[in-house]
Amino acid sequence: MLTFVFQMAEKFDWWEIKQNINLLDNITPFVYGVFLVGTVIILYFTYERFIVFFKTNLIADTFLSFGLSKWYEYLGIYELKNMNEFGVLLLTTVIALLIYLYQKWQDGVMIKKEFS
Repeated sequence: MLTFVFQMAEKFDWWEIKQNINLLDNITPFVYGVFLVGTVIILYFTYERFIVFFKTNLIADTFLSFGLSKWYEYLGIYELKNMNEFGVLLLTTVIALLIYLYQKWQDGVMIKKEFS
């Protein structure tokens, strides 16, 4: 999903990647690093408690959008162009919600298979 988002970002010029992962165009280490690991850890510890998941993820996404993002820009990893920090916050929150919904859907599929 994040790879798709980064392709959309390239198309709509949301940000400019200055340092990417070798062999992958327009993708920062953020995609397969901090965001992915953080979301999986939050999901692991808060799953089945949606409000706790949402609030924890919102706090982490706020730190990412207004703290870590500025640091990444300072380090020269990327630069926001047609999206600001609030846009990044909205985008990361929506992605986290989609990941949560996907996991809920997978649980339903797995439970049906076990009892079939």
